[in-house]
Amino acid sequence: MAAVPTTGTAGADLSPSSDRKGIPQDSSSNAEAGAECSTVGEHLDSALTPLSRCLERGDTKCARAAFAELAPTFKDDPEYLNLTAQALSLEHQKTEALAAINRAIKMELKRAPFFVTQGRIYQRFNDEFNAIESFLQAAQLCPRWAVPVYHLGMTFFLLGNDENDTTYYDRAARHFNAALQLQPNYHKAEFMLGVVDAVKLHLDTAKQHFEQALKMSPQNPFYHLHYGVVLSRMEDGDGALREIRLAEKLDPSNAMANFNLGGLEARLGDYADARQQLEVAVRLDPQLSAAYYRLGGVYHHLGLTEMSRAAYEKFRQASVQEREGADPIEAAISSSELNAGGPVPQ
Repeated sequence: MAAVPTTGTAGADLSPSSDRKGIPQDSSSNAEAGAECSTVGEHLDSALTPLSRCLERGDTKCARAAFAELAPTFKDDPEYLNLTAQALSLEHQKTEALAAINRAIKMELKRAPFFVTQGRIYQRFNDEFNAIESFLQAAQLCPRWAVPVYHLGMTFFLLGNDENDTTYYDRAARHFNAALQLQPNYHKAEFMLGVVDAVKLHLDTAKQHFEQALKMSPQNPFYHLHYGVVLSRMEDGDGALREIRLAEKLDPSNAMANFNLGGLEARLGDYADARQQLEVAVRLDPQLSAAYYRLGGVYHHLGLTEMSRAAYEKFRQASVQEREGADPIEAAISSSELNAGGPVPQ
């Protein structure tokens, strides 16, 4: 991997002034720097709105269907190319995605959101050096826009996870704090500060950041899930069950909620309920190796010897293959649990 720039513009932390007066509270606002800093929605043809909404949710199936409905007359529209690049990235088509967004950038060289899309494509395919350059370009075009600063933080977080280097986590945290200075209600940045603290085993401050993120986005199942995980690690079993059950209720398709519920219930000795939750987890995500491991232990406690052996065998099979698209936040927190002697199996 190419070295991450550490000097000059590329090494800057982009920390804004502590004076928040006049700083936009909404990342979609373009009042501070002109049209080049506006988000896609402010220039979007109404026919492109369904595709844009699918992409905001990261819903590949929805995006594919919405994309198929679009007329070919949009092919030379830079906003269409931007959305096309995002859709192709979701489909893991790096070359085609980059070709689309690079064409859009050539059409409108000062549209910062296009550079953010470019950076996120590089980021998805583990090209952190080019991702940083793209986000820096967006930040230079729109120095008071929080979004590229946040994504710079995410790039450093991913580097910290990949390299197991806490100095990258420190740089990530500086960027998340900078994003919050630009936009104090940026709940993603607040949440990621909590993740960084959780990874570094600073559980008290991680808890505070998660609570603040939930005040900003109270119906976010991902936030409730990781808040529950931190509470569990702080030995607050009741609080952990409350939060993770709420996460599961808000997003029944999230296998990690069932996985963590199963682990908590097994720890409490409720193996019947743990079995139910873990069986749901592996049904939702058949590649979730740690769930098979825990399920094997639960079956053993229930006296189901053959099912226990089968679960451990599936754990071994799933462990051999690297999970494509594995969530880096889950990976980092799982690693920190291992370092703390936590329950996730190696």
